[in-house]
Amino acid sequence: MTFVLGRTALILATGLGTVLLASTTLAQETEPMGRIQATIAGEEGHWETLAVPAEDAATATFRSSGATTHIAIQGHDPQADSLLKNVLNIEATVADNGTSAEVMDAGVNLFPDGLDNPFFVSDAEAGAANISFDSLELGEETGHAEGSFTATICRREGIMEEADPNSCRSVEGQFSTELQLLKE
Repeated sequence: MTFVLGRTALILATGLGTVLLASTTLAQETEPMGRIQATIAGEEGHWETLAVPAEDAATATFRSSGATTHIAIQGHDPQADSLLKNVLNIEATVADNGTSAEVMDAGVNLFPDGLDNPFFVSDAEAGAANISFDSLELGEETGHAEGSFTATICRREGIMEEADPNSCRSVEGQFSTELQLLKE
């Protein structure tokens, strides 16, 4: 499961778009809809996926296109001083639904300082990501995903910069979250 630079930039832009969604709704009330637990470079952390009922938006979404579905699970650190700090983003494109869903592409990204650089990504040049689903249920408007992931994420100074293969961190964890259909 690897990405080329263009695909990684697209995934980062999607992740950043969700972070921007969170920043525009900072004054809005959020509700936890799931969790991510992970160990990054030996340090344990916990993140929450969030629903923003007033905006009918969420940070854990899915979008189907033909025979594939793109799943984006963005976790926010409840201990951070801002929703935009220490954001962990897990993304997968799958074929099919349920536990037999074949993961075609996978990515894990960490935004320690939100939209400020640097950030950490998994990509073909620097590191790989593997995501497996123990449970994946997708309905017309909502769904649920549960599973685990491993990745090597490497430092990137900017969205169009190459990742530094000499500045990487290992990541492994589990997630369990409700999903909401991504509205366009």
